[in-house]
Amino acid sequence: MTEAADGNTLRQQKKGSIETFVGSLMPSAKMMSLYTAGHPAIAPITARVNNILNKALGLDTTLVIDIKGKNVFIEDTPLAETKDINLFAGTLHTFGVGQVLFTNRVTPEGMYEFLKALLLKAGENKTLTAIQKELQQLKIPGLQLSFVVSVVDSGETRTADQKPGQLSEEQVLAFTRAETLQDFLLLLFRQNEPLTGKAAEAVTAALDNALNRDISLEQFQAAMLWDHYDPRILACWHSFMQKQQWPAKDPKNRALRKRDKRSVISQTGLFQTADLDALKVRTTHEKPEAIRFALETIHSVLQKPSIPMQARLALMAYARVLSEAGNDGDIRTLLSEFKKWQEPKPLSEVIMKILEEKVASPALAQNLVLSLGDRQEKTPEFSDLENFMAALGDRNIPLFLEELRKLEDAHNRRKLCLLLTSVCKRLKSVQPLGQALSDPDWFLVSHVVKILGDVNFPGTAKLVGPALRHEHPKVREAAIRSLGKIGDETAVDALASFIVKRDNPEEAFMAITALSLLAQQGIDEKLIRTYTLIEHYDTRVSIVTALARVPTPVSLKFLGALAKKSFLELITGANKQLRNAARDSFNTVKGALKT
Repeated sequence: MTEAADGNTLRQQKKGSIETFVGSLMPSAKMMSLYTAGHPAIAPITARVNNILNKALGLDTTLVIDIKGKNVFIEDTPLAETKDINLFAGTLHTFGVGQVLFTNRVTPEGMYEFLKALLLKAGENKTLTAIQKELQQLKIPGLQLSFVVSVVDSGETRTADQKPGQLSEEQVLAFTRAETLQDFLLLLFRQNEPLTGKAAEAVTAALDNALNRDISLEQFQAAMLWDHYDPRILACWHSFMQKQQWPAKDPKNRALRKRDKRSVISQTGLFQTADLDALKVRTTHEKPEAIRFALETIHSVLQKPSIPMQARLALMAYARVLSEAGNDGDIRTLLSEFKKWQEPKPLSEVIMKILEEKVASPALAQNLVLSLGDRQEKTPEFSDLENFMAALGDRNIPLFLEELRKLEDAHNRRKLCLLLTSVCKRLKSVQPLGQALSDPDWFLVSHVVKILGDVNFPGTAKLVGPALRHEHPKVREAAIRSLGKIGDETAVDALASFIVKRDNPEEAFMAITALSLLAQQGIDEKLIRTYTLIEHYDTRVSIVTALARVPTPVSLKFLGALAKKSFLELITGANKQLRNAARDSFNTVKGALKT
């Protein structure tokens, strides 16, 4: 059971990583479009998307994504239908792309070309067929597009000139023999899907929306271009629509009308206008009322169960209701139920375990993060969210790290970092944060490093130290600041070693400043020893300047000797900047020691 559960968890994590990658493509492409070609801001965007792809690949070398309408599939498993994922699928579907193969050989430059292709649009200057031809000629190392239709040298497809509804006699006979309404519409969809042109695309969109139950059958009937089709196709449609109608109830005849399997499938598989209206009412009015009634019933059963089995079944139902509330974004109901069990009660421990194991999910994490916009820091509402996240346990912190990766709003990102810092302190665990440091996304790693600096547990410096060698400067900057906050012996050694080995004067200056601001014994000696190990002139000047913030007799003696001119320096004027900095720091330290 444990191995199976671990396998399911790994598959969910893999699926979540792929969804994060696919969901980042369209927003990144739109962000990239704000800059002209060659702008320095484009490189970090493409590099970040490439890092997210590498994480999604994991130990694999390839990732195959299937495009089916507005949906994305991985090995016949559908990805979450978010706005960005659906937009990505719809864009490629319009281009006639049925499959995309990503490999670990995709470079940031290749990702730039792919993101640029996602922004192509058909218009007066460029037809859809021209775009398809352009994409088929596009060569990106490590990435391959597979098309549903193939463009010949003329730039047109064999069926592109065909208008919708031009069916052969065999096709008309086959379509009208469809046993269910879904089969009938699907046959029309598959025949029409490869066609191009405004009329054909309008028919494809109408068929696709009807099959996906995005529109009602009445709306589809109004949008369909029936004049382009054989009259027998329209007659077949009317025949199916007549069977869709439920007969009026006859009080004299209570016998139910017999229905075969095909009629039931046709009636239940697609929506009419009345069905969509009823679903809207049920979602907005009936469902909240049903959840409220279910919770009242569950509480009454848990208070006085007639038999032990009744209590166990009530807990199972409770987990289901709370999970649905979290997935639907009903955070108010979820927090209200959590408060009832927050104080120690006979079942409190069981309920907290249910929250951690059954209720926590990626959808819940997303909805909790969305609710941050309505909550101000240092308020009871913010504290309620903090308490709830802590109850979910450290095993669910990776869910919120995934949301941190995708969060664009700077204010909400700051709030989420504060929550994660507080939760880790309360749980006394930074293990999930330590695991996230190996993530290829520098944006996420930089924020994790900042959180670790704020948590400041014993041994945290050992986790943050390696980030000083990260390839991205933002991560190295965050590591310097975090080590300056931690300030233990390990942090001091890491900063000193970074100053000695780093050739970048700006980063060395940040590390020197952080080191000099630490209120710890021996900082003066550490800075002086670092001075003797480096040869870079500007870095030495920075150390001498920083010693003014460490007023000790050791600093005073070192600065006094350094401020004196040698005979050669007096003649040549060498090291003037260094001596002046040493003299200024010497006076500052001398004045501080006197007071």
